[in-house]
Amino acid sequence: MKYSEIDILMASSESTDRRTAATMLGDSGDDAAVERLVVLLRDANSGVRDAAQSALMFTGGRTAVERVAPLVAEIDPGLRNAAIDILRKIGDDGIDVLHGLARDASDDIRLFMLDVLGTIGNSESVDVLIGGLSDPNPNVRNAAVVSLGLLGDPKAFEHLKPLLDD
Repeated sequence: MKYSEIDILMASSESTDRRTAATMLGDSGDDAAVERLVVLLRDANSGVRDAAQSALMFTGGRTAVERVAPLVAEIDPGLRNAAIDILRKIGDDGIDVLHGLARDASDDIRLFMLDVLGTIGNSESVDVLIGGLSDPNPNVRNAAVVSLGLLGDPKAFEHLKPLLDD
């Protein structure tokens, strides 16, 4: 795909042009499109951001997970929440990336990742979620409990039972 037209639309001062660019990028779905869509997630216009978010959800893939996952650490709550919503939809495409972030130094990132993993519902996440039960942060532990409940894997029960008084 030629990106020269899309790059012009992305640079436009008109939000309708930037939304059009997001739609076109969503239709192409390659790695170069993902990079540009992540840029559009930061746009000042909410319609452009929504179009970029929808396009990333439609595109999916490991590259999209890798590029969107770091946005969970953003200070801007709108961008962070968009990233979380995208990962809930496409995170299975790069589940190992999310597993790594579930062990991040930041309490918030661990909390968000454990929540996302529960929503995704991939059985490969059970051990990561069980690991979250021993997190020093009680909110992270709670996210692990809730997410394990969503997965419903009987393996989790033996790890949850000792936490009844936590």
